[in-house]
Amino acid sequence: MVTTIALLAVVVGLVLAVRYGADSRGTGDPTGRDPAWPSAPTREHTPARDLAVVRAAIARWAAQVRCWELFERSLRPWEAAPVEPRRSHA
Repeated sequence: MVTTIALLAVVVGLVLAVRYGADSRGTGDPTGRDPAWPSAPTREHTPARDLAVVRAAIARWAAQVRCWELFERSLRPWEAAPVEPRRSHA
């Protein structure tokens, strides 16, 4: 169990290092001689941006599940919970 947790921690650390630790100069001038090209490193993947993507995906998945549940219930209206008659207070 401890070995599995340690291995998982190492894998997560490696993924984070590869994802966020690399200095990406993909938008810069490949020759390094053009002053119009930005020379500062750019990070296209940030944790906040990735978290927003994950949250949006989870929200879409939850909405899809709710839609399928409503659809399934609409196919079997006889399985709906019985509605109690309203009582008048008169």
